[in-house]
Amino acid sequence: MGSDSGMVDLDLDKEESTGSAEEEHIANEAARNFCAPSDRVDGFIRRKKPFFYQKDVIAFARMIERHPGLVVGQLRRKLRRYDYLTKYLYSFKIRPFVVPGAIADGWGQVST
Repeated sequence: MGSDSGMVDLDLDKEESTGSAEEEHIANEAARNFCAPSDRVDGFIRRKKPFFYQKDVIAFARMIERHPGLVVGQLRRKLRRYDYLTKYLYSFKIRPFVVPGAIADGWGQVST
């Protein structure tokens, strides 16, 4: 869409001329592993399938030292169950996990 239309292009999945599909795949995989290591999530799925209780997911998130919302996001994608544990995507505050490792907090405050 042109800039004259006043519309913003929100198609984030389209391939841009600045990168290849392979580069995009590598970046996506790195991001997934950063959020919750794929091998650990896959092992959790194999051990717990077909029953994924929320207490087990929370314990797993603590064990791998990740925010429960990140683990739930990976499980939802891998299981193709986008209704699964939605409350954990919004009920935990992520700021205390992010700010200590960040240069700035996203609201203009520089972390010290």
